[in-house]
Amino acid sequence: MKLKSLYVDAKITHKFSPNAEVFLEARNITKEARITNNGDRFGFADGTPYVNGLYYGGRTFSVGVTYRN
Repeated sequence: MKLKSLYVDAKITHKFSPNAEVFLEARNITKEARITNNGDRFGFADGTPYVNGLYYGGRTFSVGVTYRN
């Protein structure tokens, strides 16, 4: 049995001029964790794998300005 996850990232930009833009970026919007396991070969009787590690980096948001000279 494979454990499924969905990572959603988004970025919105607005260009004020050919040289300047503002952006808002969000990573891991769905707050998913990365799970490592032993796979299908080793696990519980119903096919659920043993979980070796659970890693959660959290959601991150960034706001910034880009200027090109």
